[in-house]
Amino acid sequence: MEFNKLPMYDMSLRQFEDLCYDLLKANEEVEIVTRIKDDEGFDFEGEEKFSSGKSKSFLVVVKHWSKFNINGVAEALLRFITIENFDKLIFITSAKLTNTQHDEVKNLVEDIDRNIDFSIIDYNRILKLVNDNIEIHKKYFQNINLVIKKRYIYLSSSVLTIITSLLFISIQVLIVNNNKDSDKLDNRIVNVTESINSLHDLEEDLEGIRDDMIQMEIESQLIKEEYDSAKELEKITDDEIKAITYALNKKSFWQVIIQTIPGFLIGIASSVIGSIFYEAYKKRRQLSP
Repeated sequence: MEFNKLPMYDMSLRQFEDLCYDLLKANEEVEIVTRIKDDEGFDFEGEEKFSSGKSKSFLVVVKHWSKFNINGVAEALLRFITIENFDKLIFITSAKLTNTQHDEVKNLVEDIDRNIDFSIIDYNRILKLVNDNIEIHKKYFQNINLVIKKRYIYLSSSVLTIITSLLFISIQVLIVNNNKDSDKLDNRIVNVTESINSLHDLEEDLEGIRDDMIQMEIESQLIKEEYDSAKELEKITDDEIKAITYALNKKSFWQVIIQTIPGFLIGIASSVIGSIFYEAYKKRRQLSP
């Protein structure tokens, strides 16, 4: 099976280096490949042996890039010409080179030292090498493809969760608004409130009458009794309206759960989406030359 593209940019730097190492080892002409532990700007060293019996020692530079940068090639070439005992430099990058960029590299090598044995392996060359070795493809890209699929599933599920939660909240708002318009009990409460206001007005009238007839002891006593009765009625009515309001506003355990879950789900889904985009951003930063 031949693959048209590879999820190379979803690989970490270490994974890409391991891929390059295995591709070099899979080359029949390469007899030895070892990692260079010291950070000298080179990643591998090895030796090629040909059917003619000749051999070449080589150094390898690995650059996990999403875009090609010819300055990185120039730095590797200038460093290579200062090192003895090696015959060849291999530059491996995950970037895709255009024909123009290949020509630029060729001209660069000639400008620095036309006698340098130099080869560059880019994304397209790696793709061909992986297509020729199904075991390497399974080893490196099968799991990555599964991770990518899971990422898309998580992303789709999170977006769907947010949409569903927002829809649920919208429905709740509509139900509440409709209940406010149609709830007869609310209308009764409004009527009771208006009655209380009337009692307040009555209280003010009684106070005025009491002041006007303060000289008349009998009338004053009657007004006082009516006033006290009105105050008692107001107190009873206030207690009733508080009880009714509390009963209406009291939420059951399940109502609280139903109203809380959408916000909770939106928070989780947003966190998942944020994590996915942050990881993608971080990988892109790492792939910048």
